[in-house]
Amino acid sequence: MFFGGPLSAFAFHEAGVCYVAGLYLGCVLLAQTCLEHLLGGAFTFWGPEEAATYPYRRMLKEAREAQILTADEYELFDRLRKERNPYAHPRGIDDPMSLLRRAMTTGQDPEGLLQKDAREALTAVVQLVNRAPFGLSH
Repeated sequence: MFFGGPLSAFAFHEAGVCYVAGLYLGCVLLAQTCLEHLLGGAFTFWGPEEAATYPYRRMLKEAREAQILTADEYELFDRLRKERNPYAHPRGIDDPMSLLRRAMTTGQDPEGLLQKDAREALTAVVQLVNRAPFGLSH
């Protein structure tokens, strides 16, 4: 059972499948989808319910303020959001977060950076769903 219903569960599963298959862009985008639906589901359950439909940036801030996310989780998810945006929305090469600019700046190949982003996004989702209230605590 996932907050956010079956869509968050499908996104979680498919993000993992994408990572294993080397489909890193799909993994990044699906991990983000899963996170948004998990938070939206938490807001639907605990309120304020309208926060479930906020844009992701605002939803993250609301989740931090409502203590649904820790300060560290907020910082991580907001950084991941900023890294994901150039994948989902066109950016020029002058955007410091664009994949090509990051590759040129760091000297890493674009696929390696994309793999790193995918691993980090998937790890963040797994950690969230393994802690209360999103998952069963040990």
